[in-house]
Amino acid sequence: MTLTIEEKIKMVEEKILEVERTIRSAQDPSQEEIDAQILTGTREHIINQVASQKQVITVFNGILSDLRNGIDQIG
Repeated sequence: MTLTIEEKIKMVEEKILEVERTIRSAQDPSQEEIDAQILTGTREHIINQVASQKQVITVFNGILSDLRNGIDQIG
C-alpha cells in the first residue's frame, strides 16, 4: 500500500500534534509531578526529552514543507 502525499502530510501533522502535547505536558507539570520527578531522579531526563522532542518537531516540519512543495510542483 502506497500512501498519497496528502495522507503522508496528515500523518506528519498528527505526529506533530502528539509531540506538541507531550512537550506541553512536560513543560508545565504540577508541583506534585515535579516533586515526584525529583524524588525518582527523572526530572533531568524529562527536561532532556523535551529538548529532543522539539528537535523532532523541527524535523517533522521540514518533512511537511518538503511534502507540500512536492504537491505545489505537481499541481
